Amino acid sequence: MFKRTVILLSVLLSAALADSARAEGERSARTLTVMTQNLYLGADLTPAIAAIQSGDPNQIPPAVSQVWANVQATDFPARAQALAGDIERSRPDLIGLQEAALWRSEFPFDGFDLDATHVEYNFVKLLLDALAARGEHYSVVTLFTGLDVEAPRVKSVSPLELEDIRLTDRAVILVREAPGQRKLSLSNPRVGSFVTNVAFDGVTVLYGWASVDVKFGGGKFRFVTTHLESDFEAVRVAQSAELIAGPLRTDLPVILVGDLNSNANGDETSSAYFNFLGAGFTDAWGMANPGERINTCCNDAFLTNPIPFVQPFGRIDHVLFRGGFTVRGTRIIGAKPADRISGLWPSDHAGVVVSLSVRGNEDDQDRN
Repeated sequence: MFKRTVILLSVLLSAALADSARAEGERSARTLTVMTQNLYLGADLTPAIAAIQSGDPNQIPPAVSQVWANVQATDFPARAQALAGDIERSRPDLIGLQEAALWRSEFPFDGFDLDATHVEYNFVKLLLDALAARGEHYSVVTLFTGLDVEAPRVKSVSPLELEDIRLTDRAVILVREAPGQRKLSLSNPRVGSFVTNVAFDGVTVLYGWASVDVKFGGGKFRFVTTHLESDFEAVRVAQSAELIAGPLRTDLPVILVGDLNSNANGDETSSAYFNFLGAGFTDAWGMANPGERINTCCNDAFLTNPIPFVQPFGRIDHVLFRGGFTVRGTRIIGAKPADRISGLWPSDHAGVVVSLSVRGNEDDQDRN
């Protein structure tokens, strides 16, 4: 009798373990990992902006020279290696990038037209190449082009020679395509710019968004990345409202990732963040880490500060979602001294990685 009981218990235990393994396998098959990362343009643009606003054209080349020296010092080719290492360890299925800069030059200087074409740094290509060298293959799903500005720098003093430097700011969605990777079915890639932006002396600091609809694990959802205005609260709030009325207005579940420049910890910048919560979004990090107050920005302009975020702006980099998801895990990356490369932080922002279970909803219909 005892022997039969042991055998019966063994069979029941094996069946329970098998059921548990199947359930875990199903959860794993429906688990999606997403990431947001502001790459950092490579310099604080304030000197160039101040020179343009001064009205004195003679101030512009020295100021642009200062910005360009900062970009070179922050060495994105090296930082791309550090970022690729973070991504390799996290293996997100979808990534939203902000400040995915394209820096170009033209010699000699021929005016302020947007005609510089010689590529100095293409942040997206450098990052994709660094990932590919690690066996991690990603591709661009959609790309929004924002601020596009060109101005002269001093290339040499004797003789005096000027060179055009052109900055094109972009927001990008990447998808993982490693061999054997579960395929995401992507459709309806879209980009859009905000109506409300800051402008000065004919230059518009243009921000916007990129989105794509995704089928995965029996579910369908929309993935959106954005970068909101950094300095002016009223503009940032208006941009959040445009998002809510635009790409976020859908019957599909939505994941919104980005540098929102709006502090989840609560301060004078928080209105846009609370707008999203009021529109039904859940803060993935806040749900998984209730009451925890952290910073995700900012390191200094040269990325050489010994401890992270010496200019604390709070938690302004976000993964928010509405409908159809359950949070399974969260991580902050690029914020430990060991993450630095050649004495540089990977960015002035941390990255945020979130794993989500996707609930089946393939019959849901989209309004937009």
